[in-house]
Amino acid sequence: PEWAEDARFADGYRRLQNRRLLDELVSQWTSQRTAYEAMEILQHAGVAAAPSLKKAELFDDPHLRAREFFVAPEQPETGTRPMPGLPWRATGNPGGLDPEYRPAPLLGEHTEYVLRDLLGYLDEEIVDLVASGVIN
Repeated sequence: PEWAEDARFADGYRRLQNRRLLDELVSQWTSQRTAYEAMEILQHAGVAAAPSLKKAELFDDPHLRAREFFVAPEQPETGTRPMPGLPWRATGNPGGLDPEYRPAPLLGEHTEYVLRDLLGYLDEEIVDLVASGVIN
């Protein structure tokens, strides 16, 4: 728009001095466009721009879909749920989940490991803890 060349906005100092007017003009300009239309116009003009999306809108973002950014790993009790994958691609890991990914442990899943291997409890002690209801 014409105001993009306005001397009142020629540099950072002047934009700061006129920030209320500039904010009003930018708000008017963006309110007439979708986030993607504004992005394309700005990028075409050499401005690094991307839409600011709500969480739910991210799943429909064409760029994130094309990059297969969201993954849906299996979790034994809750099934699959989409979640962000790795934001980069690398040899040996073309995307998706970190090769070391594991779902959150189930309640008590590692109790014996922690008690026996990390804390040094004997098997008989663990059996006693189960029998007395301290763990299950």
